[in-house]
Amino acid sequence: MPLFPPVLAQPDPHLLRTLAAIPPHHQVLELGCQAGVHSVPLRQLGFRLTICEADPQALDQARKALEAPGHETSMVLHTAALDTLLPPDTFDWIVSWQPVARPEPWANWARAARRVIKPGGWMYVAMPAASLAASSAGREGPAVLVSHLQQAGWAVAEPPVLIELDERSLVRGIFRRVEADTPL
Repeated sequence: MPLFPPVLAQPDPHLLRTLAAIPPHHQVLELGCQAGVHSVPLRQLGFRLTICEADPQALDQARKALEAPGHETSMVLHTAALDTLLPPDTFDWIVSWQPVARPEPWANWARAARRVIKPGGWMYVAMPAASLAASSAGREGPAVLVSHLQQAGWAVAEPPVLIELDERSLVRGIFRRVEADTPL
């Protein structure tokens, strides 16, 4: 699998339907924004957007798309890792699309994502099924994703499923950071 997978041709309609129900002005962190295929629609929905991408060319394309007239400037980070550049308990939503170019193991990535999301926050995850298979020890992709995220303290909000988008096999699910005092 290449370090930087090919850019999606179209946004995921399930993602846009899911987030269309969320009030605007929420803080959204988009990990693996690629060339901005989801960034522009998320901005149009009214979210305060921070985008992260490891591929500098794709990040530059996303930045240019978001600089279009009428778009508030977004925070743009050239990184594949969830590191100390991002303050804890900041984001209402994380949209993590194909986080394949990460230096840390799955468990570390899931804990780092939990660190930057607010209590009660949500994470929409879609990643190549093949990248999960490499760490699965024979388990199926959706079960692997659930296992990694639950070990890091995430609750399953929408069970992951195997989907096809742009002729790719992906595992997609929604998770929530739930704590004893999480608001309903």
